[in-house]
Amino acid sequence: MAEAGAFHFPRLLATLYAGAVLSAGFTARVAAAEPGTEALPADSVYAVEARDARGNMRAGSAVAIARDTLLTNCHVTRQAASILVTRGAQVWRAVLRAGSGELDLCVLAAPVAAARVPRLREAATLVPGETVHAAGYPAGRAMRVRAGTVLALHGHENASVIQTSAAFEFGASGGGLFDRHGNLAGILTFRMVDGEDGYFALPTEWITRIIAQGALASGAQPDEVTAFWERPPAALPAFLARIAHDPSGRRGSGTSGPLRVTPGR
Repeated sequence: MAEAGAFHFPRLLATLYAGAVLSAGFTARVAAAEPGTEALPADSVYAVEARDARGNMRAGSAVAIARDTLLTNCHVTRQAASILVTRGAQVWRAVLRAGSGELDLCVLAAPVAAARVPRLREAATLVPGETVHAAGYPAGRAMRVRAGTVLALHGHENASVIQTSAAFEFGASGGGLFDRHGNLAGILTFRMVDGEDGYFALPTEWITRIIAQGALASGAQPDEVTAFWERPPAALPAFLARIAHDPSGRRGSGTSGPLRVTPGR
């Protein structure tokens, strides 16, 4: 039990794994489109199964960004000995090609040639109040698409991390945040434990940066590097530190509620 008056930092949850290690595989079922989501390129989103050397599995999601190329969160593939990409009954083996553990974005190569590739939209062009949709695979279930709005844009590493009310669950890390026209604006990554407005997506501007860095050097493992949002409280980026220290619990435009968080592992 915490001492009276002790400060509680928020607990950040990475949604794919952001927490859960599974021991069995699952089928990446494709759900029927919900009304109002017909324009979304849902067929560009895949489920990811990353197993370590002991056979434990982390379940996540990924989005096609080019022919035979997918993007996911590095925390999804962390310590993976094998990676599978699935959609419906189809299964492909994937390999890690590039990435930044600090930014929590990793590029996978998999022979999904027929994948639909969405257009990218810079996160900086989003505006608070704009409708967005979060699409990903909750672990063990069909793909889920949820609508919400952009709540705030937080400057970090020359881009804007997106805070949204479009909810997503464990297993959706690496999925896509789409605007109403089906453009990919962000990659679903972490969320707050409490409240309905603590969902965060990484900006597409970082994708270009990672691709420009090129293939991994021999022995490099970006998915083993601590992501910016996983840091200890004292080392969090300024915008997350402000959220953590705000005694009122308010987290930017249109947000409120208690903030108790923990790093997702």
